[in-house]
Amino acid sequence: MTRSFSLIAAIIILLPLGCSKDPNAPDATTSLSGHWVSADTVEVFTGFDLQMAQSDNGLISGNWTGKTRIISGKCDATYGCAPGNTLSGSNLSLKVAMEILGAGTYSAQLVTKDRLDGRIVRFGKSYRLRLHRN
Repeated sequence: MTRSFSLIAAIIILLPLGCSKDPNAPDATTSLSGHWVSADTVEVFTGFDLQMAQSDNGLISGNWTGKTRIISGKCDATYGCAPGNTLSGSNLSLKVAMEILGAGTYSAQLVTKDRLDGRIVRFGKSYRLRLHRN
């Protein structure tokens, strides 16, 4: 009798763990829509300014602009003084994944509703990029 009770108790405790949310499923519970900024530097880029819109299924789209570092009194020859492009990605259960076109591939976690902490990979090199909702 005690063995049967222990087995039933174990099943009841473990059953919800098997039904947890897929970590790669889109997360539509926390919207990332809005204006996000960062002063972090990614190679030649700094002063990131992102406008993001998140759909009900967790997909993210938008645009970004930034600044380039001034070297010898001049903006970057390739990207100019005010680079920018589109962005797209997903707000997933355990992470945010975005392609910030022209800057790199971003993977982050939502630390608070207004802060993303992550890494952006640009040409094989990884940089820290913290975004704050503005």
